[in-house]
Amino acid sequence: MLAQIIGAVQPVLEWIKLWWGYLTVLAAICAAIYGKAILPVLRRRRAKREKQEKQQQDIVDMLADIKGQIRGLSDNVATLQHDRLQQAYIRYMKRGWCESDTKESLVAMFDDYTASGRNHLYRNYKEDIMNLPEVEPGRSWGARTN
Repeated sequence: MLAQIIGAVQPVLEWIKLWWGYLTVLAAICAAIYGKAILPVLRRRRAKREKQEKQQQDIVDMLADIKGQIRGLSDNVATLQHDRLQQAYIRYMKRGWCESDTKESLVAMFDDYTASGRNHLYRNYKEDIMNLPEVEPGRSWGARTN
């Protein structure tokens, strides 16, 4: 009886042994194809993606630096505007008059200064400058004297 079972199992074992060999060869072929053809492509793609990510990060860092520099320049310009506006206010208020083109320039600078979120000047700065006569008091050159 044991011989009959072994005789019946023998062809199945031979079949498994044969297919095991086929599967081993097939696995070796797949490993060779993966190692020689697919893996290098995947490595190149990964390297390219990493390079692009590095370049993008470098660009983001440079933009952050530029943004900081622009913010610093904007603060410097605002400081200069503040100084110029204060000097002009003192000068023209003492003088008692201001030319129309200078008024326009100062008002534009004041508007730009306050539009940038800064307002460290006298509250009525703009009105005071605009209310100054455009010619020296006592002279009449055809200009508005208020």
